[in-house]
Amino acid sequence: ALSTLDVSYNSFTGPLPTEYGNLMALTFLSVETNSLTGSLPTGLGKLANLTALSARANFFVGTLPTELGRLVALSYLDVESNLFSGSFPTEYVQLSALQYLNVGTNALHGTVLAGLGKLTALSTLGLYNNNFSGTIPTELGRATSLEVFSASYNILKGTMPTDLGHLTALTAVFVNDNSLTGTLPTELGLLTEMTSLYLYNNNFAGTIPTEIGTVTVLQELYMFNNSLT
Repeated sequence: ALSTLDVSYNSFTGPLPTEYGNLMALTFLSVETNSLTGSLPTGLGKLANLTALSARANFFVGTLPTELGRLVALSYLDVESNLFSGSFPTEYVQLSALQYLNVGTNALHGTVLAGLGKLTALSTLGLYNNNFSGTIPTELGRATSLEVFSASYNILKGTMPTDLGHLTALTAVFVNDNSLTGTLPTELGLLTEMTSLYLYNNNFAGTIPTEIGTVTVLQELYMFNNSLT
């Protein structure tokens, strides 16, 4: 039975066949970088053995199928660079095996779910270039495997949660181009693995925490266009 199906980097057009939902032995499915259209078939939620799904860089529309929240074996989900709209499905916070989740560069809206903090295996979280609003949930500080957090180019407001200081595996934090306010948390100094910190084009105020200076591996620190003093 077919376990791996990779048709990436071709010129396929039209919708993804609903029949893909019948490939019950499939563990790896990539249709990335084509010109596929229509919605992502809900039947993909039946592929109980699926560990990796990439549909990035197509022209998929509609909402992200809630049915994908049933894929308990899924460790890799990439739908970046499509035309998905609607909110982020709450069902996805049940995907406890997820290590890589990227929904960047779509037209998703609503809040960043507090339940993402339950994903303790998650190492990469890409939410950038959408229309997410509300605050960065403090609960995200429970996702202790997180290495890359990218939420740039949204309309997030409120402060940077001090709880991010618990994420000591973080190597990169990208929250530029939002409407974040308040002072920068001193807890950023606890992120001793962090090489990149992008804070520019926000409304941060107050002084720069001296604690950031203790992060000796830091290579990129962008803070321009805030109200820091």
